[in-house]
Amino acid sequence: MTKVMKQLTVFLFVFLTVQLSAQEEGTITYTRTTDWISIMSKLPYISQEDIDRSQLTWGKNASRGEDYDLHFKGDKSVYTYKKQEVATGGRSWRRSEILLIRDHNKGKIKDLREEMGKTFLIEGELKKNKWKILNEIKEIEGYLCMKAETTEPIKGQT
Repeated sequence: MTKVMKQLTVFLFVFLTVQLSAQEEGTITYTRTTDWISIMSKLPYISQEDIDRSQLTWGKNASRGEDYDLHFKGDKSVYTYKKQEVATGGRSWRRSEILLIRDHNKGKIKDLREEMGKTFLIEGELKKNKWKILNEIKEIEGYLCMKAETTEPIKGQT
């Protein structure tokens, strides 16, 4: 990641943090896991032989989790990778930078993404999902939670 990109990321984060004025604020840290074998098995252009080979090669390591932080204050939120300690020795994956900014008051999004060595700034309108609250209740970390579902219109994923 270039020095300019890092400075822009820090500037945007500090700017948003200073600009937020509501009293409700916090940070949510969570792990997002992607099951690459499951994704591969749904792609029509990948043969079963390739899927089996990947399963044998990667095994349990096919699902890799990454830690993220969601910082929020009032009607604005910033989503990015969790800052991690630099590992000494061993192997590590280089992560593409990601900074997702949401202004729910104005209905705007601003995404800063690094993909394949290039940085992209994506701006647009925030789309509101229609949620269906279900009857499933579960306690998570001392909080009582209800299951909810929404459907992503483009891919049709629930």
